[in-house]
Amino acid sequence: YNFQNNNNYFSRKFFTLLQETTVVIMGYSLGDFNLNSILNEVKNSKNESFKRSDIYYVSKDKIPDIIERFYAITYAIKVIQNTDINSFFTNIEQEYSTAEELIKTVENLKGVR
Repeated sequence: YNFQNNNNYFSRKFFTLLQETTVVIMGYSLGDFNLNSILNEVKNSKNESFKRSDIYYVSKDKIPDIIERFYAITYAIKVIQNTDINSFFTNIEQEYSTAEELIKTVENLKGVR
């Protein structure tokens, strides 16, 4: 009740992050009422800065297909399932140098007209 009815810092900050950056959601259930409220608010705002492909949900368990499809269609959340948090960060660390090289390539293309 307090989360929804008090314009608290966390909910406002999370709302902004969902609109402006890549976000990985860990440790929350996709059924969490507060999380869904913020996701709905972002979706309904249709802010131009909201990039629909930049929200990921990491679950250590298998997510039912119907739930995964619902979040993909409704919020464009990409679900990464059957992945524990340590494995997730290990995989990111292993691919970091490849990602850096790709970013440098894109930055070089900015000057091309």
